[in-house]
Amino acid sequence: MKTEAAAGAWSEKKSSSNIEAGAGAAQTRQLLLLIGLGAAIPVLHALLHWPLRLPGHHGLEYMALMMFGRTVVSHRWAALTIAASAAATSFIPVFGFNELGMRFSFLLAGVTVDLLYRYVPWRNPVVLAAMSALAHATKPLWKWVAASGWNLKFGSMASGLGFPLMTHLCFGFVGGMIGVLLGRATNRMLKRA
Repeated sequence: MKTEAAAGAWSEKKSSSNIEAGAGAAQTRQLLLLIGLGAAIPVLHALLHWPLRLPGHHGLEYMALMMFGRTVVSHRWAALTIAASAAATSFIPVFGFNELGMRFSFLLAGVTVDLLYRYVPWRNPVVLAAMSALAHATKPLWKWVAASGWNLKFGSMASGLGFPLMTHLCFGFVGGMIGVLLGRATNRMLKRA
């Protein structure tokens, strides 16, 4: 690679091929980050045994990871990529996930976050955490529709929709806020570097 002197120092000569190669490597790193965040979700779900016994409590870690990835990576479908990775990883038998509905919940939340992120113009932490809460609340909503329309039974819906919806909104908001704040701090550190 050719170099040239610039203001008394040696610097790399910039070419369009170097810039394109750097952009491709950055996109690959971002994709691997999203896949890794998604893979961490079922691992944490299996390892963390919160003593809360409340519906939606895993939204703390799930939505934190999803909103972290969504705020750090600018890819249009960042949250869905995380969700798809989580759904795929949950098929690994060692994690013990038998419920296909969980995988659907992952994907539905990912699509919801990405769509809200695209169409809601405000990016302050409270609005982003509210997006996270709404996305996490899609789980009890679709279960309620399935229980009503197809007469399916879900343990978390035994007492109706109200309580699970409220807890999913709360845990999704808190988890989302954690992820957003960590994502913003990471973005500030990356800009300084």
